[in-house]
Amino acid sequence: LDAWTNLLARCMHMTGMRKSDVFQNMMTYGLFTGGLGFHYGAEKIGALVIPAGAGNSKRQIQLMRDFETTVIHIIPSYALHLSAVFEEINLDPRGTHVRIAFIGAEPHSEKMRQKIQGIFGFKAFNSYGLSEMNGPGVAFECPFQNGLHIWEDNFLVEILDPDTLKPVPDGEPGELVLTTLQRKGMPILRYRTKDLTRIIPGPCACGRTHRRIDRITGRTDDM
Repeated sequence: LDAWTNLLARCMHMTGMRKSDVFQNMMTYGLFTGGLGFHYGAEKIGALVIPAGAGNSKRQIQLMRDFETTVIHIIPSYALHLSAVFEEINLDPRGTHVRIAFIGAEPHSEKMRQKIQGIFGFKAFNSYGLSEMNGPGVAFECPFQNGLHIWEDNFLVEILDPDTLKPVPDGEPGELVLTTLQRKGMPILRYRTKDLTRIIPGPCACGRTHRRIDRITGRTDDM
């Protein structure tokens, strides 16, 4: 839990979140890892955390206005729904203090991300995770939003041909296979995520040396 908390805090800090921020978590709390993971990470940074949970859109908007929320965690499709509720109650979606959104938990396109950013006027950062590796915090976008830095001090990263299980060169698509490096209670070796992506060649403009994976493009099965 400590290692996971540190990873989420690292991800959120990378995007520009600081202890002066007000973080509204609009994800489900419970066995779903996304809600608690981001909550722990935001507390580690020192931000004020509003554990709003999912749903109840008018209340979400009221909380955003009352607490002057600056950072949110939200499912992309719910962000679009929330914008419709803003219109329904005659409020401007750009009229809040929110400057950063963490979006994930479901597949979404770059076009959808751009639409969300255009409606609300904040920067929306893509995240990647899976429960077997903790949950969110496996890989995350930096301010340049050009691929997700995958934390290689916590995970050994391989991109393999899903049929031959041979490594593919950087830049070529394949199946993401992960090995945990910091786990003691439940280490996992060469876990086949079944997620299709690629290593983005070359350094990132942000200067970080953790390699980047591209947006997940699909899966090798329907599980």
